[in-house]
Amino acid sequence: MTTNTIPMTPCDSSQIQSFGYDAATQQLAIHFQRGQKVYVYPNVEPELAAKFTEAESKGKAFGQFIRPLPFTCCDPAEAEAAKS
Repeated sequence: MTTNTIPMTPCDSSQIQSFGYDAATQQLAIHFQRGQKVYVYPNVEPELAAKFTEAESKGKAFGQFIRPLPFTCCDPAEAEAAKS
């Protein structure tokens, strides 16, 4: 799956530009402020995604909950397509 099916939400964070979660496939997508790729984390349980989504500090929540998880990368243009 690519992020064109995961709606991305802009984020007010110094580390994270936008993020999105697809509950049906349990995939969390994160586009960082620096870098050219969107990182897609598979098998993210809804409770974990909620902890990240609801965190006041997305950067801190990423480091605490998401960073250790496996991921794949894709082009951020695919994420932009979801906004259209």
